[in-house]
Amino acid sequence: MWQLACLLVAIAGCYRAPQPACGFVCGTNGACPDNYSCEADNRCHLAGVGSLCESAVDAGPDSPFVPTDGVFLDAPNLLQIDILAEYPGINAPGIQVNTPINVTFSVVLSAVDMSQASISSVEGGAILFNPGSNNQTIPLTPYLQLAGSTTYTVELGSQFTAPSGYVIQPFAWMFTTDLDRIPPNLVFAMPGNGGSVADDTTPIMLAFDEHVLNINTTSWVVSSGGTPIAGTVTEMLDDPYEFWIFRPIAPYPALSTIEYTLSSAITDAVGNALVPIDYTFTTP
Repeated sequence: MWQLACLLVAIAGCYRAPQPACGFVCGTNGACPDNYSCEADNRCHLAGVGSLCESAVDAGPDSPFVPTDGVFLDAPNLLQIDILAEYPGINAPGIQVNTPINVTFSVVLSAVDMSQASISSVEGGAILFNPGSNNQTIPLTPYLQLAGSTTYTVELGSQFTAPSGYVIQPFAWMFTTDLDRIPPNLVFAMPGNGGSVADDTTPIMLAFDEHVLNINTTSWVVSSGGTPIAGTVTEMLDDPYEFWIFRPIAPYPALSTIEYTLSSAITDAVGNALVPIDYTFTTP
């Protein structure tokens, strides 16, 4: 036993050599050390850890980082930016369509280059998202809800803005969404609730976090003092959002509170109903 060997040579000092789960390239003809095998990613994997090979910084007792997947990287490669965790996890099933997506790196990144990260599905193509910055955990937040029962791939390129001398290896993983049970949410309203307008013919503009159906002057009612205000409802596409605009046919009443309500008749494509909304603004 290695412990006994250490006792026998205590004066000279002894340690147990670390066994990284992966992180070094296979040799000629797939050669790897004992207890390792060369896998499809051309890296030597420690027996018993499966096919996952995510590089992470050294997780020894003095390390400030703790890799979530139990994978280690040898000290000579510490200038590489490593993926410590990802959410949703690799091949995670049953993810809600409005779930946050994020990646935790081994260093703080000052920004994420949009051209170096992507979220996509075979069915729907690329998904537009808003990347975070100046953090170790970077959110990759989709502007719109994801589709239900769909497999998404998140890909990270190599040209992130990072501290000088650091590099990141391309990395990708997949997860699958559950059935869409999430109602549409209002993400933009102008005038907003409690706001005011400078012009008595100002249109009302709304946007949701997914495509909505049944939005018209019956499900979207604009009124003043309980009296409906006549107007038209039109749709305008402007990536990433789908805007809906109410334009009054005549000016709003002066010095008045205008109310607009959105009913549960408004749904998404699979029938999830909007939670009713009641907003007001004032006119000059």
